[in-house]
Amino acid sequence: MADKQPPKDQETTTFQGIAATASSAVHEAQKIGGKIGRELPIRKLPLIGSAVTLLSALKEPAIEYPVEEALRLYNAIVAAGDPHTIAIVSARARQYVKGESQGRLWASVLQADMETVKQYCPRYLDVQNIANDVAATMGPIAQYGSQQNYGNQFHLLAAGEVRKRWNGQLLAELFMMAPLAGAADGYYKEGIHSHEPGSLGLDVYELVDDETACIYDFKTGARRLRTRRMNDFSYSSAKTFPKVKRFFVIEIRPSVGPFS
Repeated sequence: MADKQPPKDQETTTFQGIAATASSAVHEAQKIGGKIGRELPIRKLPLIGSAVTLLSALKEPAIEYPVEEALRLYNAIVAAGDPHTIAIVSARARQYVKGESQGRLWASVLQADMETVKQYCPRYLDVQNIANDVAATMGPIAQYGSQQNYGNQFHLLAAGEVRKRWNGQLLAELFMMAPLAGAADGYYKEGIHSHEPGSLGLDVYELVDDETACIYDFKTGARRLRTRRMNDFSYSSAKTFPKVKRFFVIEIRPSVGPFS
């Protein structure tokens, strides 16, 4: 059954100043956080198995927001650049596989320190270290001709390092079939190759246990996590791995480089 929607007068909300300069990003993130429960439609996070234990370790309340607003808050926290705070956006898989996607989609936005994040995404620091190591060895962006080419090369090298260091524990460049309306159940399957038409890729996928997965998204440019990408890989992941009940998504940016 679809979750009860908030009253109509609570559905419309806007964030002002998300695109503030980096120097005011911390203030913007704090200001947005202060609106929780006042201007945003929210709901309590449903109890779903082992994910509850993982979420209970966090300092943030177990509440959800409409996914578009959740990503605005998430991206504001990321833009703040606090080295001691890690932002995670989380979604329940059942929204994407049991018909709820016809209505509003919800997500949680969590803030935690490194040790807390490692309690439920154990390889977070390892993936971050790979990003740092790759960026430190690549040299100036000018050598690659463009930011896009730099990013492409970064992703290739990072994927190679993930396979070399954590083969079997982390899946690098995991490709799945992109969402397709009316697709038969057999459409979403494991073992999709990168060249297969209609496929999409996750940078790094960590299956923590039978019910929980962490998705790491490498970023080297200015682009932030977008609603469509969040929905696409959440939907495809939920259909490809039907036992997983919750996905945690963490953006990974190298803390050294790229060098200009």
